[in-house]
Amino acid sequence: MPMIEVKGLEALQAKLKALASGKYLDNVLRAAQRRLLDRVRAYPPASGANRPQPAPGRWYERGYGSRWSRARGGTGGNSTSERLGGSWVAKAEGQGLVLSNRASYAPYVMGAKRQSGLHRRRGWRRVDEVAAEEAGRIERDLVKAVEEVLK
Repeated sequence: MPMIEVKGLEALQAKLKALASGKYLDNVLRAAQRRLLDRVRAYPPASGANRPQPAPGRWYERGYGSRWSRARGGTGGNSTSERLGGSWVAKAEGQGLVLSNRASYAPYVMGAKRQSGLHRRRGWRRVDEVAAEEAGRIERDLVKAVEEVLK
């Protein structure tokens, strides 16, 4: 019976062990987390609804809340903004990332199922769309990391 000699098996096992450690996956997930948070935190350009209006005008000031101009001059308002952009959190869970937002109105502005038509027309992206756009890049980054380890 002929003898089969396998060369490089120990080196391959070491490379597979390095992949199994998760270190390379962690690097890819951290980069994906930064990109996703940058994208979901970005606001579309302000619309007329965000610009001060003459009395008796009303508008929404980002980072503050509802504002209005007074007939006798000056402005009033209610500081009710929950700062949507700054409320995004990405958390590693298993071998993936979970994006969430603490602002109570986030589902109506960027939610996959509950985004209002008004926010869609004003340029707000749904979080599921942003994640889907990033999925291809994440996959390419993972393949690249695996290829680098196996070289």
